[in-house]
Amino acid sequence: MNITDHGLHLLPGDSAGGTWLATFDAVERLLVHQDDLSSGPLIQTLDLDDWRATRAAYWQETHLEWHDDTSKKSDEKEGFGNRCTNLERLKTSEPIYIWAGTGSSDQLFLMFAINLLSQLGIDSENVRIVQFEPPDEWHLPYCSMATLSPKDLRSSPTPLRLSPDTLADYEAGWRAVTANSPTEVLDYLDKRPEACQYVRRTLERLLLRYPQECSGLPLYDDWLLKNVEKDGPRTVSVLGITLCEIWEVGDSIGDNTLYKRLLRLASSELPKPLVNIQGPTRLYRDTQVTLTDFGKSIVEGRACSWPSNPIDDWIGGVRISTDCPPQWMVTTEGTLRRINDTDVEP
Repeated sequence: MNITDHGLHLLPGDSAGGTWLATFDAVERLLVHQDDLSSGPLIQTLDLDDWRATRAAYWQETHLEWHDDTSKKSDEKEGFGNRCTNLERLKTSEPIYIWAGTGSSDQLFLMFAINLLSQLGIDSENVRIVQFEPPDEWHLPYCSMATLSPKDLRSSPTPLRLSPDTLADYEAGWRAVTANSPTEVLDYLDKRPEACQYVRRTLERLLLRYPQECSGLPLYDDWLLKNVEKDGPRTVSVLGITLCEIWEVGDSIGDNTLYKRLLRLASSELPKPLVNIQGPTRLYRDTQVTLTDFGKSIVEGRACSWPSNPIDDWIGGVRISTDCPPQWMVTTEGTLRRINDTDVEP
């Protein structure tokens, strides 16, 4: 018997869910989590209403303040963990299969789903992981469920049961991701060397997202700025190259979310904007982007954006803002250390 002939199947994102449905035609067995957990606040809470409200507010701000595309309203980003009817569906006596790739977004979904099921009192003996590795013909060490074909899904790997040790690793991983300090991630990586390699890589990638010591920018903003110089002035080219770079390291972020970050670098509310954007900003394909003099000085290593400009970002459960200035930065060697150990000029 095929695993899709029974049980409940949880998948990350509409693209993955659509391919799964087209492949197996079992809509009554499918639940799709529509909230991409690779960006925005991942708060540590046992209150699902708090979680839902925080994620909905983030998506509303990210998309609706500059784009009125109704297909991206925050209420469509809720996912199976936030609708009461879907929560009831999770309380099933049938096996629950969680499908995931090896990239950061899928692994965050996997950690979230396992913790949600545990929170709902679902017996871990009832949970299986369908863990996809990159297809042999791929040249990248990571894959996302969203990029797999029907052929890939039909040859799905053997579902894995959650052993007590595996369950503990995923639950501890989620606690570390949602903590309000990176110390729990550092502690996890130090004390759990035998944990799932994909969970460890996801946590390692999370640490690298912190502000970079040389530029004073979070990692993706740092890459955007460098690509404006290298691949501008067409905004679509800058975003495309940056998305490819993010994908190549096994991470992910949506194009609209990345564009929001670029708009923030151009904001007139910054004391020293880093880029200029020309054209109607509603759709990024209609715009061009260039460096300001200050942005150019950062790319050339002659200046640092922080503390001249505030940082506005979430890295898992860590908030960085005017009210919560950065406490950690990534050094040129790629290690994370407390900011009072760095030499950042005011």
